[in-house]
Amino acid sequence: MNDGYFKPHEPMTRGEMAIVLQKAFNLNGISNKSFNDVSAGHKAYEVIQALAKNKITNGYLDGIFKSGNILTRAHSTVFMARSMSNYFISGKASLHSKNVIVWSDYFGVYKTDVTTNETQTLACKKSPR
Repeated sequence: MNDGYFKPHEPMTRGEMAIVLQKAFNLNGISNKSFNDVSAGHKAYEVIQALAKNKITNGYLDGIFKSGNILTRAHSTVFMARSMSNYFISGKASLHSKNVIVWSDYFGVYKTDVTTNETQTLACKKSPR
């Protein structure tokens, strides 16, 4: 997904999941927490910081995030559960919102605001060449 395409048959990294969650739930902010492996110049720095600010992630005990590691089922479950919980994100649109639906099909991941009927593509499948 580094190139902006949704690749349904390829593994997803922790950094890529962070990007999807940040876009899907409009997460913003910079956390006081720093990750030793995610410097301010890292391509996903702001996205990972937004997840930390919104209590979606704490990283590992040794102070790293491991953005390039393949996402495990356990991590994806925790990320999604925290993203959908109002306890972790106050005032943010989540799947509990009556106005926002996050959905996917074979071609990508999307977010639709049902009040305006506007759909935003969060990630799309790469076209065959």
